[in-house]
Amino acid sequence: MNTEETSTTESTSTLSEFSMSKSSDVIHTTAELYKGKLTVSDVRRVGLFFESRADFIHITFVSKKFQDFVDGYRFNPISETKLFPSIEEQHLYTPKDLPSPRYKQYVYRYSVDYSFFLAHNCENCDFRTVTFTQTSPKPTQIGYGVTHILFKGMFSNTLESIALPKSLISIGESAFENCDWLTAVTLGGISEMKRRCFANCRRLKELNVPNTVKLIGDHSFANCSLMTSLTLPSKLKFIGKGCFNNCVGLVKVHTQCRIYRGLVSYHVAKLISMNITKCAEIEFTASDREVHGNVIPQNIKILGEECFAGCMFDTLKIPKSVIEIDTKAFSKCTRLEGVVLSDSIKIIEDGAFMCDYSLKEVVLPNFIEEISENCFLWCRSLVSITIPENVRFIRKSAFENCKALSAINFPNTLEVIGDHAFAFCDELKEILLPKGVTSLEGECFINCSSLSKVVLPCGLIHFGENVVSGCDSLREIETNPHQSTFSAKVPFRIAQLLLKNNVKCLDIVFTKEDRLVFPVGVPLGVQEIGHGCFFGADITSIQIPTSVTLIDDFCFFNCRKLRSCTVKDTVTFGKNCFGDCGMLNPKPDTEA
Repeated sequence: MNTEETSTTESTSTLSEFSMSKSSDVIHTTAELYKGKLTVSDVRRVGLFFESRADFIHITFVSKKFQDFVDGYRFNPISETKLFPSIEEQHLYTPKDLPSPRYKQYVYRYSVDYSFFLAHNCENCDFRTVTFTQTSPKPTQIGYGVTHILFKGMFSNTLESIALPKSLISIGESAFENCDWLTAVTLGGISEMKRRCFANCRRLKELNVPNTVKLIGDHSFANCSLMTSLTLPSKLKFIGKGCFNNCVGLVKVHTQCRIYRGLVSYHVAKLISMNITKCAEIEFTASDREVHGNVIPQNIKILGEECFAGCMFDTLKIPKSVIEIDTKAFSKCTRLEGVVLSDSIKIIEDGAFMCDYSLKEVVLPNFIEEISENCFLWCRSLVSITIPENVRFIRKSAFENCKALSAINFPNTLEVIGDHAFAFCDELKEILLPKGVTSLEGECFINCSSLSKVVLPCGLIHFGENVVSGCDSLREIETNPHQSTFSAKVPFRIAQLLLKNNVKCLDIVFTKEDRLVFPVGVPLGVQEIGHGCFFGADITSIQIPTSVTLIDDFCFFNCRKLRSCTVKDTVTFGKNCFGDCGMLNPKPDTEA
C-alpha cells in the first residue's frame, strides 16, 4: 500500500471516529459511496454538524488535502470569524455575536424582536427570524421582514384593518385576540395560525385563509360573531377544536375540494355542504347546540368542549359516529341519571361528566385507555362502576367525592391509579386491585371513611403518600397469599396490617399519620422518617432506631423544645431536618 492510500485510509478512520456522535449516518453513507476517498466537498457537508472551533481544527490534521479546509468558507459556520480568513458574510448566531465592520453583509440567524429589527435593519442585514411580541410598539401595520407574531403580539390593539407582510410565517397564540375594532385582515403567505389568534375579534366580518396555511389552532376565531364569510384552503391539514365557536353570523364558507378533511363545527359543515363538499371531521360545539338544539346529529365525530354543560335533560343518546367527548362536555347536567357510551368512543376528556349530581349509572366504552382527570368528579349519586378492559390509567380525581360509590370493578389491564382518584368515596368498603397495578398515587383513597379492606397486588412498585389516610375503618390489608415479603415502600400502619397476614415489608416509612396513631416514638424496623413527620411536635427528646437510613425534609422542623436526638452517623438527612430547633445542642451533622 502506497503512502497516499495509507493517508486516505487513516483519514476515513479518524474522521469517522471524530464525527460519529454528530452524524454517524452521514459518515457511513459517504464512506460507502466513495470507499474511503473523501473529498473536501464531502467533508464540508459533514462540517454542517460541527459546533466548535476544535471540530474544524481537528479536521485539518486528518489529511494534507484538508489543511486549507477552513479557507473555503464564504461565511462563518460558527460564531467565531477569525478561524475563517476568506469569509465575506458574517453570520451572527447569538445576541453575544457582534457585527464586525470588516464584512459587507450580516445575517442574523437568531430570533430578534421587532424593535431590534427596526433599529438595525439596513440593506446589508438579513434577519432570518423577526418576532413581534406583546412588548413591541403597536403600529397600524407590520412591515416586511417580520416572520413571527408571538404570544399576544397585537393583543387588544385598536387597529381597524391590517395587511400582514408576505415575510410572515406564523401568527402566535392570542396574537390578535380582543382586537375589538378589527374589521378586515389580509393574511399574506402564513403557514400556521395558533390557538385563539383572532378570538373575540367581534367586528371581523370576513376572512380569506390563503392556500399556504396548513394549521389553524383551537378556538382561533371563537366569538367572531359578526363574521359572515369565510374562505378555507383545500390543503389545510388541521383545524383545532372550537375554531368557529359562536360565529353565529357566518352564512358563507368557500372551499375548493370535494371532501374537506379539516375539523369544522356542525354549523360550518352545513355551510360547506351547500358547495357540494362533504366534511370528514365534524365537531358539535356549544354554539351549535344553541342554534340546533340538544339532539346530536348523525355523522358527528367530536362533542366539543362544554357543548352540553349545564343542560337539564334526563337521558342522553349519543350517535355511534362519535369518537371523542371533549372537556366538560356534559358537566353540571344535574338532572342526567344514566349514560350508555358506545364502543365507537375512544377518548373521554377531562371533566366530561363532572358535577352530574343525579348520575346513577354509566356504561363506559370498551376501547378507552384511561379514565380522564375529574371525569366523574362530584357525581354523588353514582353507586357502582365497571371499568372496562383496556383501561390502563385512572387519572387524578376521576371519581373524587362520588359519595354513593360502593362497588368498583377494576380491569386486569389497570396500571396506575392517580392522585385523589377515589378520595372521599364514603360508601366504598372494599378495594380489590388487579395484579397489574404498579402505582397508587398520593391520597388516591384518602378519607374513604367506610373502607375496611384493601387487597394490594404483589407487583406494586409505588405506594404514594397518604394513600389510605383518613380511612379510619381500615382493619385489613392483604396481598398474594403465597407472598412472604412486600417490596414497595409503605407507611408503618400499612406494614403492621400486612404483618398480620405474615407478610414482611422491606421498605417502611414512618409518616405524620403514623405518629398520631403510634405516639410512643419511631418503632424499630422503620427505614425512613417521612417529610415533616414531627414538624412542630411538642417533644423534648427522640431516639432514632438503627434501622433508619433516611430522615426526610423538615422532619423535626420547629420542634422548639427538642433538646436531644440520638441518631447513628450513617443516616442521610433531607433539607432543614432540625431547622428552628433552638434548644437542640449539639445538632446532628446533617451535612454528612
